[in-house]
Amino acid sequence: MPYESKAQERWAHTPSGEKALGKSGVEEWDAASKGKQLPERKMKKSKKHKMAETHIKHHHDGSHTKTHKMDDGSELTSAHPDDADMMSQMQGALAPQEAAPAAAPTAPMAGPPA
Repeated sequence: MPYESKAQERWAHTPSGEKALGKSGVEEWDAASKGKQLPERKMKKSKKHKMAETHIKHHHDGSHTKTHKMDDGSELTSAHPDDADMMSQMQGALAPQEAAPAAAPTAPMAGPPA
Protein backbone atom coordinates (compact mmCIF):
# COMPACT_ATOMS: atom_id res chain seq x y z
CA MET A 1 0.00 0.00 0.00
CA PRO A 2 1.50 3.39 -0.92
CA TYR A 3 1.96 6.30 1.50
CA GLU A 4 -0.67 9.05 1.31
CA SER A 5 1.65 11.91 2.33
CA LYS A 6 5.28 12.84 2.95
CA ALA A 7 4.47 13.15 6.67
CA GLN A 8 3.26 9.54 6.72
CA GLU A 9 6.41 8.42 4.93
CA ARG A 10 8.61 10.24 7.47
CA TRP A 11 6.71 8.62 10.34
CA ALA A 12 7.19 5.14 8.84
CA HIS A 13 10.98 5.62 9.02
CA THR A 14 10.93 6.52 12.74
CA PRO A 15 11.45 3.85 15.41
CA SER A 16 7.72 3.84 16.27
CA GLY A 17 6.79 3.50 12.57
CA GLU A 18 9.21 0.61 12.03
CA LYS A 19 7.87 -1.03 15.18
CA ALA A 20 4.27 -0.69 13.97
CA LEU A 21 4.84 -1.73 10.34
CA GLY A 22 7.90 -3.92 10.71
CA LYS A 23 11.06 -3.50 8.67
CA SER A 24 9.60 -5.47 5.73
CA GLY A 25 6.36 -3.44 5.93
CA VAL A 26 8.26 -0.17 5.61
CA GLU A 27 10.16 -1.55 2.62
CA GLU A 28 6.89 -2.69 1.03
CA TRP A 29 5.32 0.76 1.50
CA ASP A 30 8.48 2.41 0.11
CA ALA A 31 8.31 0.22 -3.02
CA ALA A 32 4.59 0.93 -3.53
CA SER A 33 5.16 4.71 -3.20
CA LYS A 34 8.29 4.93 -5.36
CA GLY A 35 8.05 7.73 -7.93
CA LYS A 36 4.74 9.12 -6.62
CA GLN A 37 4.29 12.84 -5.99
CA LEU A 38 3.04 12.91 -2.39
CA PRO A 39 1.46 15.95 -0.72
CA GLU A 40 3.05 17.22 2.49
CA ARG A 41 -0.11 16.32 4.41
CA LYS A 42 -3.21 14.34 3.47
CA MET A 43 -6.28 16.52 2.86
CA LYS A 44 -9.16 15.84 5.22
CA LYS A 45 -12.60 15.25 3.77
CA SER A 46 -15.22 17.73 4.81
CA LYS A 47 -17.77 16.20 7.14
CA LYS A 48 -20.22 19.07 6.73
CA HIS A 49 -20.97 18.69 3.06
CA LYS A 50 -22.25 15.30 2.06
CA MET A 51 -23.99 16.51 -1.10
CA ALA A 52 -22.24 15.95 -4.39
CA GLU A 53 -24.62 18.11 -6.43
CA THR A 54 -27.99 19.86 -6.33
CA HIS A 55 -30.47 20.20 -9.19
CA ILE A 56 -33.43 22.60 -9.20
CA LYS A 57 -36.32 21.96 -11.59
CA HIS A 58 -38.72 24.86 -12.17
CA HIS A 59 -42.32 24.03 -13.07
CA HIS A 60 -44.83 26.00 -15.18
CA ASP A 61 -47.00 26.77 -12.15
CA GLY A 62 -44.13 28.65 -10.48
CA SER A 63 -43.22 25.86 -8.06
CA HIS A 64 -39.87 24.10 -8.07
CA THR A 65 -38.33 20.83 -6.96
CA LYS A 66 -34.86 20.47 -5.44
CA THR A 67 -32.97 17.19 -5.79
CA HIS A 68 -29.79 16.78 -3.74
CA LYS A 69 -27.51 13.93 -4.81
CA MET A 70 -25.49 12.76 -1.83
CA ASP A 71 -21.91 11.44 -1.88
CA ASP A 72 -23.16 7.95 -1.03
CA GLY A 73 -25.35 7.86 -4.17
CA SER A 74 -28.69 8.47 -2.46
CA GLU A 75 -31.01 11.35 -3.40
CA LEU A 76 -33.04 13.76 -1.30
CA THR A 77 -35.93 15.49 -3.10
CA SER A 78 -38.06 18.33 -1.76
CA ALA A 79 -40.96 20.15 -3.45
CA HIS A 80 -41.55 23.86 -2.91
CA PRO A 81 -44.79 25.77 -3.61
CA ASP A 82 -45.07 28.46 -6.24
CA ASP A 83 -43.59 31.83 -5.39
CA ALA A 84 -46.95 33.61 -5.20
CA ASP A 85 -48.23 31.18 -2.56
CA MET A 86 -45.01 31.45 -0.63
CA MET A 87 -45.10 35.26 -0.75
CA SER A 88 -48.68 35.40 0.52
CA GLN A 89 -47.74 33.08 3.40
CA MET A 90 -44.79 35.27 4.30
CA GLN A 91 -46.83 38.48 4.07
CA GLY A 92 -49.50 36.97 6.32
CA ALA A 93 -46.88 36.02 8.88
CA LEU A 94 -45.23 39.44 8.74
CA ALA A 95 -48.44 41.52 8.73
CA PRO A 96 -48.95 43.64 11.86
CA GLN A 97 -51.28 41.96 14.30
CA GLU A 98 -54.49 43.66 15.41
CA ALA A 99 -53.45 45.64 18.45
CA ALA A 100 -55.66 45.52 21.54
CA PRO A 101 -57.25 48.88 22.37
CA ALA A 102 -54.99 50.89 24.62
CA ALA A 103 -56.09 51.31 28.22
CA ALA A 104 -57.15 54.77 29.33
CA PRO A 105 -54.19 56.64 30.75
CA THR A 106 -54.16 57.02 34.49
CA ALA A 107 -53.50 60.35 36.17
CA PRO A 108 -50.03 60.61 37.62
CA MET A 109 -49.77 60.74 41.35
CA ALA A 110 -49.06 64.15 42.84
CA GLY A 111 -46.36 62.89 45.12
CA PRO A 112 -45.46 60.08 47.44
CA PRO A 113 -48.17 58.97 49.81
CA ALA A 114 -48.01 60.59 53.21
